[in-house]
Amino acid sequence: MVIQLNKFFSILSLLFLFTTCKKTEKQSIKSEKKTQQEVVNLDFLNSKYLKQLQLTIDESNVSDHPLYNYLDCYNEGYFTVHFIAKDNKLRDFWKFKYFEKNKDNYENLKQQNIDVRKLILNNLNQYNIFSYCISKDFLNKNDGCNEESIFAKSECIANIYFLNQSTNKWESLLKNKSEKLPPYSDNDFFIQNFPKLFPNNNIKEKTPNNPLTSLYNIDGWRVMCNNYLTHLDISEKDSEMFLYSDNDIYIIVEVAPIKNIENEFYLTFKNTDSQKNYYENKLHIVDDEISKTENIAKLTLKGDKLIMDWYGLYNIKTNSRDFVKECIFVRENGGLNPVVLQKCEE
Repeated sequence: MVIQLNKFFSILSLLFLFTTCKKTEKQSIKSEKKTQQEVVNLDFLNSKYLKQLQLTIDESNVSDHPLYNYLDCYNEGYFTVHFIAKDNKLRDFWKFKYFEKNKDNYENLKQQNIDVRKLILNNLNQYNIFSYCISKDFLNKNDGCNEESIFAKSECIANIYFLNQSTNKWESLLKNKSEKLPPYSDNDFFIQNFPKLFPNNNIKEKTPNNPLTSLYNIDGWRVMCNNYLTHLDISEKDSEMFLYSDNDIYIIVEVAPIKNIENEFYLTFKNTDSQKNYYENKLHIVDDEISKTENIAKLTLKGDKLIMDWYGLYNIKTNSRDFVKECIFVRENGGLNPVVLQKCEE
């Protein structure tokens, strides 16, 4: 009798344990789904966030499309909403023509906000709208919470969301390793990663041959061929460029073709080849502080000319661009950017 009672209570205990575990598991799944749903359903276009539409990223950089940022270190995190025109002509307007017609508005953010709102908010169907979002968990707040003091943790992963204007829902498209703040990418990033959203882009198929060969076997790209110091030497292995004359800085760079776009290339920093210490108060490079993934320039090959759209080295410690105006190519070009490089041969 005692044995039977013991068996009975053992069975009851197992049933109770099984039921408790199942209940806990369901609650855990429910909680996880709820968290994911909250992230995806966050309305990035809410007036709480949409305060300042502009093209100016910071004092040194301009976006090639309209955007706005929002930072809350303890709730939503740090995100940028990007308005990428579906049509080539409209993209060219924002990239080239807006500031041509509104030269005085480069630093006038108030006027930029007025202009951009008029042109965009009543024509949202002409744009693909993305949110480049970094969770609060990936923000280092040790020095405070503002755009000057915040920076991304080394393992930072950004979420890319897309506004489906048919359903008015934000859809998660991509997770992307990100070091840059504010979280930003240019037109090419979105067009290359989501080509189906830009069916009228007229992208050419990538040629089977190595597209970099057109840049090899020459005696460097220069602003002026008679100046042998200022050069960008592109080769099959390491490519080198002269960056800064004051402390004689040479850097090794990687040249990579832009996916599905013929004759366009990105430049990224690999390491410092050499630098002197002629002037202690002048710029230097600390390799560990420079991003190896952020593009430092875009190159466009046009015949025997190479157009360099120089961005600068991205400093992950300060969340800013270094050598933007100090780059020897920009200085030799009279401070103008982009820079037209000549194909110089022996």
